Amino acid sequence: CEAAAMVNPTKVLKARKSKRQPLRLKHKIERKVREHHRKQRRDAKRNPNQNRRKKKDPGIPNSWPFKQQLLLEQQAQREAQLEAHTAAREARKRERAAQRQAAAELQAATRDSAKERRIAKRKAVSFAPLQDVLAEADVVLIVLDARDPVASRCVPLEQALLDCGKVPLLLLNKCDLIPQTSLLRWLAFLREQLPSIPFCTVGEVTTANGKASATNTTKPAPAASVCGLEALQGVLRGCVASKEGKEEDIVVGVVGFDSAGKRSLIKAAKSVSWPNIKWLSLPARLQPLSATMGINDVLLRRCVAEHVAQPELVVEQLLERCERRSLLRHFRIAAFEDTTEFLRHFAARSMHMVGTATSSVDSFDARLTAVSFLKCLCHGQIPFSCTPPTASTEKPKHSLLPLSARDKMAVEDNSATTASSEQSEFVEMSAGAADEIDLSMEEEGWDTQDAEQAGAQEANADDREGDEREGSNEEGEEEGSDE
Repeated sequence: CEAAAMVNPTKVLKARKSKRQPLRLKHKIERKVREHHRKQRRDAKRNPNQNRRKKKDPGIPNSWPFKQQLLLEQQAQREAQLEAHTAAREARKRERAAQRQAAAELQAATRDSAKERRIAKRKAVSFAPLQDVLAEADVVLIVLDARDPVASRCVPLEQALLDCGKVPLLLLNKCDLIPQTSLLRWLAFLREQLPSIPFCTVGEVTTANGKASATNTTKPAPAASVCGLEALQGVLRGCVASKEGKEEDIVVGVVGFDSAGKRSLIKAAKSVSWPNIKWLSLPARLQPLSATMGINDVLLRRCVAEHVAQPELVVEQLLERCERRSLLRHFRIAAFEDTTEFLRHFAARSMHMVGTATSSVDSFDARLTAVSFLKCLCHGQIPFSCTPPTASTEKPKHSLLPLSARDKMAVEDNSATTASSEQSEFVEMSAGAADEIDLSMEEEGWDTQDAEQAGAQEANADDREGDEREGSNEEGEEEGSDE
């Protein structure tokens, strides 16, 4: 009874919400509806066909004559349109791929040209023009590679120096890379033609890529680690003593092909005092006329083997120069008849050294194997030495040197003892041919009068610059006084 009394008898439980609403909301809804209808009428007037349903194609009636032929024509038309669409899409893909390839080639060309410019700038800073060195130097040191001195020489340059009355000295660099007997034979051969001095830097270390590196390249090499420097110093002192009391110093210039050791020689010379002797700070480069890479670039100048145009032909030329017994003994391979057979033996030997076996005969690639062989030569992994040619009939040109210098050159050959004594490790080759260089432009600058005129022009240019600076300073002072 008490529970029943607590419930409100007038309240309906779970009653539905009433639909009654205030007039403000009712009129608002009606206004919105009118606005919506008005917009629909306006859009219908502007675009009559906007909301109209498209009529469905009823198709071809069955009573139409040749209905099946017409259906086939429509099917062929749809397939042609689909093929045209697919061809257009493929053409757009090829066009985009060609654009990407052209952009990549342009970027690679830009990168290569920038690299070439950097290399050219670096070489321009590291080397002096040849005509300047020849005009300023009294004694010209022509740096030769002891592994193949004939290929490092430039006979027209030597003859031009002799005609101008200058003293050319042949410096046989890297003499520690050839056997001692070969070094002595080369010295005997070269000294029949020009004064020759052996030289090498013991402190240099050959890295895996064949480049010579030192522990500290910024400091000059100590004199104790340089062989042949005392003999060179004695020869140059003899040249100084031959001036008969003249107080003028002699100027020494260094020239040679790339990778011959010109800058190493200048760095080593800085570690020793040279009284009355002045060294030109920058060497000069001898650049071959041929733009393509040849045998000398592979053997002596550490070129990139992948950039050789015809590696098989270069290998064939190298095999013609090699002594067959020393070549077979070094690589431990069987006799061969032609270049292809040698490359097969070399590839098999290389795979055996690595520890892999050949899968099939068809896997042999002559070009890749030739590039691999040239790469070994460029990196210095195959030691070689060239035999001197037959003795020349020319008279020795030691008369250019004074007697004291000739005695020093003949006596002090201590650097010859630094050569390797193990002949069996080397591959013997015949002497190569020197690359041709263009000396037509350089010959104009060898005369002393031309050098004096060039010095006078430089002095006049310096005077003009000084006058311009003084004039600008005076104008600045006048402006300051006016203020």
